[in-house]
Amino acid sequence: MAERVAAGERVAGWKIGATSAPVRVWLGTDEPFYGVLFAGTRLPPGGVIDVSCLARPLLECEVAFELRAEVRGSGVGAREVQAATSRLYAAFELVGEVRPPASPSAGPGAGGESRADAGPPSLAGVIAGNGSSAAFVLAASGPSPSEVDLRSLQVALSRGEEVVACGQAESVMGDPCLAVAWLADKLTEAGGMLRAGDIVLSGSMTPPVAVRPGDTFTADFGALGMLSVTAATGLRRAIMRSSTLDGGESA
Repeated sequence: MAERVAAGERVAGWKIGATSAPVRVWLGTDEPFYGVLFAGTRLPPGGVIDVSCLARPLLECEVAFELRAEVRGSGVGAREVQAATSRLYAAFELVGEVRPPASPSAGPGAGGESRADAGPPSLAGVIAGNGSSAAFVLAASGPSPSEVDLRSLQVALSRGEEVVACGQAESVMGDPCLAVAWLADKLTEAGGMLRAGDIVLSGSMTPPVAVRPGDTFTADFGALGMLSVTAATGLRRAIMRSSTLDGGESA
Protein backbone atom coordinates (compact mmCIF):
# COMPACT_ATOMS: atom_id res chain seq x y z
CA MET A 1 0.00 0.00 0.00
CA ALA A 2 2.74 2.45 0.97
CA GLU A 3 4.52 1.73 -2.29
CA ARG A 4 1.41 2.61 -4.29
CA VAL A 5 0.97 5.89 -2.46
CA ALA A 6 4.65 6.70 -2.94
CA ALA A 7 4.27 5.92 -6.65
CA GLY A 8 1.62 8.61 -6.95
CA GLU A 9 -1.70 6.77 -6.73
CA ARG A 10 -4.41 8.97 -5.27
CA VAL A 11 -6.22 7.76 -2.17
CA ALA A 12 -10.02 8.06 -2.43
CA GLY A 13 -10.86 6.81 1.05
CA TRP A 14 -11.08 3.64 3.11
CA LYS A 15 -12.67 0.21 3.29
CA ILE A 16 -13.61 -1.77 6.38
CA GLY A 17 -13.64 -5.55 6.44
CA ALA A 18 -14.83 -8.27 8.82
CA THR A 19 -17.62 -6.10 10.18
CA SER A 20 -19.93 -9.07 10.80
CA ALA A 21 -19.43 -11.71 13.49
CA PRO A 22 -19.52 -14.72 11.08
CA VAL A 23 -16.72 -13.25 8.95
CA ARG A 24 -14.59 -12.51 12.01
CA VAL A 25 -15.01 -16.10 13.17
CA TRP A 26 -14.13 -17.33 9.66
CA LEU A 27 -10.94 -15.24 9.61
CA GLY A 28 -10.06 -15.98 13.22
CA THR A 29 -10.11 -12.38 14.44
CA ASP A 30 -12.03 -10.55 17.14
CA GLU A 31 -12.21 -7.17 15.41
CA PRO A 32 -12.56 -5.70 11.91
CA PHE A 33 -9.67 -4.52 9.74
CA TYR A 34 -9.32 -1.65 7.29
CA GLY A 35 -7.60 -0.83 4.02
CA VAL A 36 -7.24 2.00 1.52
CA LEU A 37 -9.44 2.77 -1.48
CA PHE A 38 -7.48 4.03 -4.46
CA ALA A 39 -9.15 6.42 -6.90
CA GLY A 40 -7.99 4.37 -9.89
CA THR A 41 -10.01 1.36 -8.71
CA ARG A 42 -13.36 3.17 -8.77
CA LEU A 43 -15.51 1.95 -11.66
CA PRO A 44 -18.77 3.41 -13.04
CA PRO A 45 -22.19 2.02 -12.09
CA GLY A 46 -23.78 -0.20 -14.72
CA GLY A 47 -20.40 -0.81 -16.30
CA VAL A 48 -18.20 -3.84 -16.89
CA ILE A 49 -15.59 -5.20 -14.50
CA ASP A 50 -12.71 -7.22 -15.93
CA VAL A 51 -12.11 -10.17 -13.61
CA SER A 52 -9.47 -11.94 -15.72
CA CYS A 53 -6.69 -10.57 -13.53
CA LEU A 54 -8.26 -11.63 -10.21
CA ALA A 55 -7.90 -14.88 -8.31
CA ARG A 56 -11.22 -16.01 -6.82
CA PRO A 57 -13.09 -12.71 -7.33
CA LEU A 58 -15.95 -12.03 -4.94
CA LEU A 59 -18.64 -9.34 -4.89
CA GLU A 60 -19.92 -7.65 -1.74
CA CYS A 61 -22.83 -5.24 -1.19
CA GLU A 62 -22.01 -2.28 1.03
CA VAL A 63 -23.14 1.15 2.17
CA ALA A 64 -20.64 3.84 1.16
CA PHE A 65 -20.26 7.09 3.09
CA GLU A 66 -19.08 10.31 1.44
CA LEU A 67 -17.71 12.63 4.11
CA ARG A 68 -18.06 16.41 4.14
CA ALA A 69 -16.04 16.99 7.31
CA GLU A 70 -13.15 15.50 9.24
CA VAL A 71 -13.85 12.72 11.73
CA ARG A 72 -11.17 12.01 14.32
CA GLY A 73 -10.62 11.37 17.99
CA SER A 74 -11.47 8.53 20.33
CA GLY A 75 -15.05 7.92 21.37
CA VAL A 76 -16.60 9.00 18.07
CA GLY A 77 -20.21 7.83 17.81
CA ALA A 78 -22.88 7.30 15.18
CA ARG A 79 -24.22 10.85 15.52
CA GLU A 80 -20.82 12.39 14.79
CA VAL A 81 -20.46 10.17 11.72
CA GLN A 82 -23.92 11.12 10.45
CA ALA A 83 -23.18 14.82 10.93
CA ALA A 84 -19.93 14.49 8.99
CA THR A 85 -21.53 12.58 6.08
CA SER A 86 -22.87 14.34 3.00
CA ARG A 87 -24.24 11.34 1.09
CA LEU A 88 -24.82 7.61 1.39
CA TYR A 89 -24.42 5.39 -1.67
CA ALA A 90 -25.24 1.85 -2.69
CA ALA A 91 -21.88 0.23 -3.36
CA PHE A 92 -20.23 -2.93 -4.63
CA GLU A 93 -16.75 -3.98 -3.63
CA LEU A 94 -14.87 -6.50 -5.72
CA VAL A 95 -12.34 -8.39 -3.65
CA GLY A 96 -9.66 -10.80 -4.80
CA GLU A 97 -5.94 -11.08 -5.35
CA VAL A 98 -4.78 -9.13 -8.41
CA ARG A 99 -2.73 -11.31 -10.76
CA PRO A 100 -1.76 -11.36 -14.44
CA PRO A 101 -4.65 -12.50 -16.69
CA ALA A 102 -4.98 -16.28 -16.88
CA SER A 103 -3.63 -17.92 -20.02
CA PRO A 104 -5.98 -19.89 -22.29
CA SER A 105 -4.34 -23.08 -20.97
CA ALA A 106 -5.35 -22.32 -17.38
CA GLY A 107 -7.50 -25.03 -15.90
CA PRO A 108 -11.24 -24.71 -15.35
CA GLY A 109 -12.23 -22.58 -12.42
CA ALA A 110 -9.22 -20.27 -12.66
CA GLY A 111 -10.46 -17.08 -11.10
CA GLY A 112 -13.88 -18.58 -10.57
CA GLU A 113 -13.94 -20.47 -7.26
CA SER A 114 -15.23 -18.69 -4.22
CA ARG A 115 -12.88 -18.00 -1.36
CA ALA A 116 -15.22 -19.98 0.87
CA ASP A 117 -14.65 -23.00 -1.39
CA ALA A 118 -10.90 -22.56 -1.06
CA GLY A 119 -11.01 -22.11 2.73
CA PRO A 120 -10.40 -18.93 4.70
CA PRO A 121 -7.37 -16.82 3.78
CA SER A 122 -4.87 -15.84 6.45
CA LEU A 123 -5.79 -12.60 8.19
CA ALA A 124 -2.21 -11.37 7.87
CA GLY A 125 -2.33 -11.98 4.13
CA VAL A 126 -5.63 -10.14 3.76
CA ILE A 127 -4.34 -7.11 5.66
CA ALA A 128 -1.02 -7.12 3.78
CA GLY A 129 -3.01 -7.21 0.54
CA ASN A 130 -4.93 -4.05 1.47
CA GLY A 131 -7.97 -6.03 2.54
CA SER A 132 -8.06 -7.81 -0.86
CA SER A 133 -9.74 -4.71 -2.32
CA ALA A 134 -9.56 -4.80 -6.13
CA ALA A 135 -12.26 -2.37 -7.26
CA PHE A 136 -15.39 -0.60 -6.08
CA VAL A 137 -18.55 0.77 -7.67
CA LEU A 138 -20.82 3.50 -6.29
CA ALA A 139 -24.33 4.40 -7.40
CA ALA A 140 -24.56 7.60 -9.43
CA SER A 141 -26.42 9.38 -6.64
CA GLY A 142 -27.41 8.85 -3.05
CA PRO A 143 -29.51 10.36 -0.26
CA SER A 144 -28.35 12.32 2.76
CA PRO A 145 -28.11 10.36 6.03
CA SER A 146 -31.21 12.08 7.39
CA GLU A 147 -33.30 10.47 4.63
CA VAL A 148 -32.37 6.86 5.47
CA ASP A 149 -32.89 4.61 8.48
CA LEU A 150 -29.68 2.64 8.05
CA ARG A 151 -30.38 0.07 10.73
CA SER A 152 -33.49 -1.13 8.87
CA LEU A 153 -31.91 -0.99 5.40
CA GLN A 154 -31.93 -4.28 3.48
CA VAL A 155 -30.38 -5.42 0.21
CA ALA A 156 -31.14 -8.22 -2.27
CA LEU A 157 -28.43 -9.19 -4.77
CA SER A 158 -29.36 -10.99 -8.00
CA ARG A 159 -27.19 -12.76 -10.54
CA GLY A 160 -29.26 -12.51 -13.68
CA GLU A 161 -32.81 -13.35 -12.58
CA GLU A 162 -31.77 -15.34 -9.49
CA VAL A 163 -31.48 -13.79 -6.04
CA VAL A 164 -28.16 -15.07 -4.70
CA ALA A 165 -27.70 -13.09 -1.48
CA CYS A 166 -29.70 -10.97 0.93
CA GLY A 167 -28.60 -8.94 3.90
CA GLN A 168 -29.23 -6.01 6.15
CA ALA A 169 -27.19 -3.03 7.24
CA GLU A 170 -27.73 -3.99 10.86
CA SER A 171 -25.30 -6.89 10.36
CA VAL A 172 -22.52 -4.32 9.90
CA MET A 173 -21.56 -3.85 13.57
CA GLY A 174 -25.20 -3.13 14.41
CA ASP A 175 -25.14 0.08 12.34
CA PRO A 176 -22.77 1.04 9.47
CA CYS A 177 -22.26 4.40 11.20
CA LEU A 178 -20.65 2.52 14.08
CA ALA A 179 -18.27 0.82 11.65
CA VAL A 180 -17.16 4.22 10.35
CA ALA A 181 -16.81 5.42 13.96
CA TRP A 182 -14.60 2.39 14.67
CA LEU A 183 -12.44 3.32 11.68
CA ALA A 184 -12.12 6.92 12.87
CA ASP A 185 -10.92 5.66 16.25
CA LYS A 186 -8.36 3.30 14.68
CA LEU A 187 -7.02 5.99 12.35
CA THR A 188 -6.71 8.38 15.29
CA GLU A 189 -4.67 5.75 17.17
CA ALA A 190 -2.39 5.54 14.12
CA GLY A 191 -1.99 9.32 13.91
CA GLY A 192 -4.44 9.81 11.05
CA MET A 193 -8.05 10.81 10.49
CA LEU A 194 -11.00 10.61 8.17
CA ARG A 195 -10.97 13.67 5.91
CA ALA A 196 -13.61 15.66 4.07
CA GLY A 197 -14.14 14.08 0.66
CA ASP A 198 -13.20 10.57 1.78
CA ILE A 199 -15.30 7.64 0.60
CA VAL A 200 -15.71 4.90 3.21
CA LEU A 201 -17.00 1.42 2.39
CA SER A 202 -18.51 0.40 5.72
CA GLY A 203 -18.49 -3.40 5.33
CA SER A 204 -20.48 -6.04 3.51
CA MET A 205 -24.19 -6.44 4.19
CA THR A 206 -24.21 -9.81 2.38
CA PRO A 207 -22.05 -12.92 2.27
CA PRO A 208 -19.46 -12.57 -0.52
CA VAL A 209 -20.65 -13.99 -3.84
CA ALA A 210 -18.35 -15.66 -6.37
CA VAL A 211 -18.00 -13.73 -9.65
CA ARG A 212 -17.53 -15.38 -13.03
CA PRO A 213 -17.17 -13.88 -16.51
CA GLY A 214 -20.58 -13.15 -18.00
CA ASP A 215 -22.30 -12.62 -14.67
CA THR A 216 -24.54 -9.55 -14.40
CA PHE A 217 -25.31 -8.51 -10.85
CA THR A 218 -28.13 -6.21 -9.78
CA ALA A 219 -28.70 -5.14 -6.19
CA ASP A 220 -31.79 -3.52 -4.73
CA PHE A 221 -30.67 -1.39 -1.78
CA GLY A 222 -34.13 -0.04 -0.96
CA ALA A 223 -33.80 3.62 0.01
CA LEU A 224 -30.31 3.75 -1.55
CA GLY A 225 -31.60 2.63 -4.94
CA MET A 226 -30.42 0.05 -7.48
CA LEU A 227 -26.90 -0.81 -8.58
CA SER A 228 -25.66 -3.14 -11.31
CA VAL A 229 -22.41 -4.35 -12.83
CA THR A 230 -21.32 -7.02 -15.33
CA ALA A 231 -18.22 -9.21 -15.13
CA ALA A 232 -16.15 -9.98 -18.21
CA THR A 233 -12.66 -10.93 -19.35
CA GLY A 234 -10.36 -9.46 -21.94
CA LEU A 235 -11.00 -5.85 -20.88
CA ARG A 236 -7.82 -5.38 -18.88
CA ARG A 237 -8.25 -1.62 -18.68
CA ALA A 238 -10.78 -1.71 -15.83
CA ILE A 239 -8.95 -3.48 -13.02
CA MET A 240 -5.42 -3.04 -14.28
CA ARG A 241 -5.85 0.71 -13.93
CA SER A 242 -5.44 0.10 -10.22
CA SER A 243 -1.76 -0.61 -10.81
CA THR A 244 -1.12 2.53 -12.87
CA LEU A 245 -0.74 6.12 -11.79
CA ASP A 246 -4.09 7.83 -11.36
CA GLY A 247 -4.93 9.56 -14.62
CA GLY A 248 -2.23 7.72 -16.57
CA GLU A 249 -2.56 5.44 -19.57
CA SER A 250 -3.61 1.85 -18.92
CA ALA A 251 -1.89 -1.22 -20.27
